[in-house]
Amino acid sequence: MRKSSIIWSLLSGIIFFACSAKESQTASSPDSPAPVETKDTTPVVPDTEIIQEPTPVRIVDTFYDNFAGLYVGDTNTIKAIIDSAAWPSWMEYSKKFREEFVRNDNALRQGVDRWRDSVLNSKIDESLDLVYLFSGPDVLYPRLFFPDASNVYMCALEPVNALPDYTSFSANKVAQYQQDIKAAFENIVGDSYYITSYMSSELRSDVEGVLPMMLVTAKIKGGTIEEVFFFEPDKEGAMDTIENGKANGVSIRVRYPDNKVQQYIYYSGNIGNEEYAGKAGLKANPNLRAYFENFPVHNSFIKAASYIPHNTRGFSIAVDAIYDGEAIFQDPTGIKCSMASRDTSHTMYVMGTMKNGCKPLHHFEWITFDCLISYFRNNKDLILEEPPFKFGYQKRQKECAPCFNYQLIVKN
Repeated sequence: MRKSSIIWSLLSGIIFFACSAKESQTASSPDSPAPVETKDTTPVVPDTEIIQEPTPVRIVDTFYDNFAGLYVGDTNTIKAIIDSAAWPSWMEYSKKFREEFVRNDNALRQGVDRWRDSVLNSKIDESLDLVYLFSGPDVLYPRLFFPDASNVYMCALEPVNALPDYTSFSANKVAQYQQDIKAAFENIVGDSYYITSYMSSELRSDVEGVLPMMLVTAKIKGGTIEEVFFFEPDKEGAMDTIENGKANGVSIRVRYPDNKVQQYIYYSGNIGNEEYAGKAGLKANPNLRAYFENFPVHNSFIKAASYIPHNTRGFSIAVDAIYDGEAIFQDPTGIKCSMASRDTSHTMYVMGTMKNGCKPLHHFEWITFDCLISYFRNNKDLILEEPPFKFGYQKRQKECAPCFNYQLIVKN
């Protein structure tokens, strides 16, 4: 009502001015002498409009961002929302959690940054979106290797689940949750990958599903959580927003200190064609299949996946999604090189040194590298480059001496 009153007042003023001007013109008689024209010698100064840039509004989803800040041990968040009497226990947690994580992350990041800028980005279009299947809750490595990807499409078996109401935790519950968070990160910190079977037993208390780990990892990389929503694919493969905690999909938008924004779009589902681990396969899940088919032009990333499709008969739909990528970057536990070698539109780069008799960790003892060694033998022009970092199972040096590191497959 107030807005319409203001508009009416403005209109009334305009009408009054127009009528006044008309009356002034008709008041002069025709016999009146013509007005004397005078020349205005005042210098003309063009009107200048001062446009003030609007102050950008900082978008923050405080419920999720504060949770991430607390359990990443961010001292500013702790002091802002925790009673001062509890500060000492939170500061102790912060020191223990952050020291180990940051130490390992710094050692890896320095090598990755240098290699990514000089080698990886020279061979790929780094601005494309990223498809990261068999990802678990890992947002660390997409941020390290593909920081320019606006959207990261992730899919794995681990459930999403809603975030608990951490604001109502008792002191004992807080202490237990802190311990559970640290336990959940043991594999990603020590080995640089998550182990599905370990996660099901280590995610105790209310630390269930991927959401807490995704939020905390994004925060420890300096991110601000701007938006979180849950979704399910519809029959066209588009994302339908679903009530909090009642969906298999979650989307997390994060803004990092360099002002780059990454949207992590995670879906908990079976990527195999047939039923697996009690989850329907893609043949029986047309909505998820349509969702895969809707992926935009992208790069693909595969790292240390526990049920990776070395037998392609059960994973052909997922493999199609991977191979639709403009480039595929994978560690040695990725899909078979023979699957790339049969596609002449791709060029393979192998970073590292290969040896006959190479054996993976016991986690992947059923994997064979014979096809890659054979491919190397039959392609003498294969490019070998040694990257200045190690991640995935190769961090376990005592169990397996490195045979080769990583494969990059790009379209010609």
